[in-house]
Amino acid sequence: MQHRVAIGVALAIAVLPMPILAQVADGNFENGFASWSLRDATFQHAAGRTCANAAYDPSKRASSTKKASSPALGRVARVTPDIHYAPGTWALCSELEQTIYVPMGKQLKFVARIGEGIHDSHYLIEAGTLSVVAIVGGKATTLFSQNGYNVECLNGLFPCPAYRTHVLNMSPYWGKTVKLVFRGGSTVRNGQLGGISYPSHAYIDNVRLE
Repeated sequence: MQHRVAIGVALAIAVLPMPILAQVADGNFENGFASWSLRDATFQHAAGRTCANAAYDPSKRASSTKKASSPALGRVARVTPDIHYAPGTWALCSELEQTIYVPMGKQLKFVARIGEGIHDSHYLIEAGTLSVVAIVGGKATTLFSQNGYNVECLNGLFPCPAYRTHVLNMSPYWGKTVKLVFRGGSTVRNGQLGGISYPSHAYIDNVRLE
């Protein structure tokens, strides 16, 4: 009888549903973009065209960029494409995407920085943008939006761009599967003889659910 009871308990345990393990994979980008879909869009500025409605292509970038400074650690993701050098005014857009399950009580946390600390730049500086979008059932909702610039912060005259921690409310998505998108964008202007302006890149790191 004890043997039968043991078998019954073992079978009951075996059929229990496995817990859903919900965490952002490679959220610290130490493995590059291995668990992310990465897409870029570079196009000439035109009325009505934005990073939000751009036609994206899979990016050929294989790894993230090292820009370590607290609270970012090790490798971070640059969410803006490389500079485009052809004459004209060009929009530079990137999207990082991953599908996640959001457990009850969890919020989305990440660190981000827009722009670089520069010294004596002879370029005009274009704004950089970063947004976070959640997509469920084809409906997209912007959870976060920020812009910033490269800053000439020589001798501490201006605060240099720094990584800051952000916490986003995910309560509308508790118990749901969400397509999570980080979207970065900037602009570059080129003349016939070279660059006129310089983009401000966006960086993210330590993306997690807590």
